Amino acid sequence: MIRLFLMAFLSAVALPAQAQFNLARMFQNGVGVSPDPAAAIKWYEMAFDFGLVAAGFDLGGIHEYGRGVTSDRKEASKWYEAAAAARDAASSLWVQAEAGDIQAQVDLAFKYLGGQGIAQNYEAAASWLQKSATLGNSQAAFALGVLYSSGNGVDQDAPLAAKWIGEAATRGNVPAQLWAAAERGNPQAQFNLGLLFLAGKEVPASREQALAWLQRAAEQKFAPAQFQVAILNHQRQNFAEALKWYRLAADQGFAEAEANLGTLYASGQGVPQDFAEAESWYRKAAEQGVAGAQFNLGMMYVQGVGLAQDFVQAYGWFLLASDQGMEHAVIAKKQLAESLSPAQLDQAASWVNKWRVGKPAGGKP
Repeated sequence: MIRLFLMAFLSAVALPAQAQFNLARMFQNGVGVSPDPAAAIKWYEMAFDFGLVAAGFDLGGIHEYGRGVTSDRKEASKWYEAAAAARDAASSLWVQAEAGDIQAQVDLAFKYLGGQGIAQNYEAAASWLQKSATLGNSQAAFALGVLYSSGNGVDQDAPLAAKWIGEAATRGNVPAQLWAAAERGNPQAQFNLGLLFLAGKEVPASREQALAWLQRAAEQKFAPAQFQVAILNHQRQNFAEALKWYRLAADQGFAEAEANLGTLYASGQGVPQDFAEAESWYRKAAEQGVAGAQFNLGMMYVQGVGLAQDFVQAYGWFLLASDQGMEHAVIAKKQLAESLSPAQLDQAASWVNKWRVGKPAGGKP
């Protein structure tokens, strides 16, 4: 049972909708894990956000009957109504698709692929894509080609994949054109295609496809792709792989990777906790203008962790991060200002002004 739960948990972290719904049911019913209503609600909500209508109805039942929570008919009604609206939207789309509306057919196929409003069904998706692709829809042609490439919902068939993706590209479909360039080894195209699959924009959302293309670009030392591969591994709590790819991107000066490396060292995720190393990476990213790194460096100065406590330096970094709209930095700056004298505030402001015109900000102001 424990092994079953762990498999479900790993799937839910990596995959949308159905896996998250399954994990919610396990938490709700205590299958392979102790019952945990709060965790069940969390995973049900995530599944519903990914479009699984059944999760909304289950949430309604939890709140209506007080299953592990205080009964709340208002909250129950909210979820029932949201789920019904999503279901009705999918039903309406099906009627339009049956009537021959090509775009409705494509939209319905995408809902089947993502399990949005209806149960995930690759075979049904492939059927609707085949109809609309045959009628000349380039978005459907590309999506159908991707299914033939991966073998989801259809028998894997490389020639058919090439045929449909080629037709989509000829019709001006941008993702299909990117696919062609990506297949030729262009790392920018591989990266852009990976992001499209990750976001589910113009193409069916697919973490599997996203990671495959991002990985190919990352292996060509394309820093933005290395960073995205690191992010995906970080989200799955695969800290060793995340560390590897963050470092490869950071070694090329990719600021966001430097910031996230700092976080790994500060939290001890995948590496021994090392505040000095965290400070070093945060500073590299902060100097390049990453607001999160500026805030974290400011917090290290406030706490005196990994470096000497210095409220003036802390205020300066909070000021820089808050100027970029970071809410936590705005609050921290306001609170810290109450502990500083007018002279110290002037000192910090002067240091920030020097930083803004390109002078190093790493030393004492």
